[in-house]
Amino acid sequence: MASQPWCAIEDILYQVFEQLHVDIESAQSDAPHCRQALARLAWSCRAFAHPALTVLWRSLPSDQPLNELLCTLGIAEAVNREHRSASGRVAVSEPFA
Repeated sequence: MASQPWCAIEDILYQVFEQLHVDIESAQSDAPHCRQALARLAWSCRAFAHPALTVLWRSLPSDQPLNELLCTLGIAEAVNREHRSASGRVAVSEPFA
């Protein structure tokens, strides 16, 4: 039996991982467990990483994870809550503004 092309396998993984995607606005009680399962899938296998992370990052419960990532990468600088802009977003450094 011939092996399946990689793109077909990745398409199947997206379909499977979509079943774990929980809409944040629905406020389902199992949302944290689904997000944790997607994160663990991303860590467990290299083939699972891209599909699982794509589904995981599609919607965030708050902007905190994205802000922390941008600060860690040096794209944004951390701003105290008192000094946030009117929109409540973290200040982004010049090259990416």
